[in-house]
Amino acid sequence: MENNLKDYLVDISSKLKMNLLIAFLAFLIYVVWYTCEINKYFSFSHLHISLGHIGYTGLLIIPAFLVIDKVFLQKLWIFFSTLALLDLPNLLYITNNQPINNSLFFSSLTITILIILFFLATLLGTSKSVSSNPITTSWKDLRLVVLSSLVFIIIYHSINSINSILRATPNDERSIYIANLEFHHINIGIILLLWIPFLFKYIPRLSKKIYKILGYIFVGFIYGTIFDESFYYMLNNVSDDNYFDILITLTSLIITIISFYIWFYYLKKEHKHDS
Repeated sequence: MENNLKDYLVDISSKLKMNLLIAFLAFLIYVVWYTCEINKYFSFSHLHISLGHIGYTGLLIIPAFLVIDKVFLQKLWIFFSTLALLDLPNLLYITNNQPINNSLFFSSLTITILIILFFLATLLGTSKSVSSNPITTSWKDLRLVVLSSLVFIIIYHSINSINSILRATPNDERSIYIANLEFHHINIGIILLLWIPFLFKYIPRLSKKIYKILGYIFVGFIYGTIFDESFYYMLNNVSDDNYFDILITLTSLIITIISFYIWFYYLKKEHKHDS
């Protein structure tokens, strides 16, 4: 018993150190990216690619239901989470066509984000499987997540379409503003997305079936909020017209389909390995 505890402590200590090192590496990349103005090389006439875009796209592709149990995926999750969350304030400035506030790099907001990332890295590093079979996500569960995310994408587009057609509510009144910066629903999704590996791990432990169904629907809601604007948020002109542009919608759909394919590929691979 004592040896098992010692081995466990050594294991989580090693994982925690690695997670913090990866988070620090991503932070250094973030600082260099803006201090050396590398972002200018990824800004084009109609769109721009920032570290935040790379971060949340990476998180969408990674099969979150395996993150806690797969060390390599856990490292990737920490890396992309750090990029996505650190760059989130800068994305708000970019999409609102305002110059990036350089004081953000060493502001209280950045320190708060780093504390959140430290907490995330610690939780992932100290978490372990909650059952003898680490793969607690079934085909049925993942299909429910996928279906829910697609339904929420349709809901978002439907509500915005009705508003756009009827002009019932001006954009300024139906949008959330923080410090005069428009806050899109993808921003909320990115913040929630960081914690999805824990939802995938603990939803199967819920006592009632209805709670599990609602849990996976909530996971689908989080994914839907990001998939819906995944490519749209990379545009220089974040407007209602571009939101409904068919090519932009199709590009976001391609990102969605690629993510779904990778999820089911890994799920099939893991279940085949366990059988």
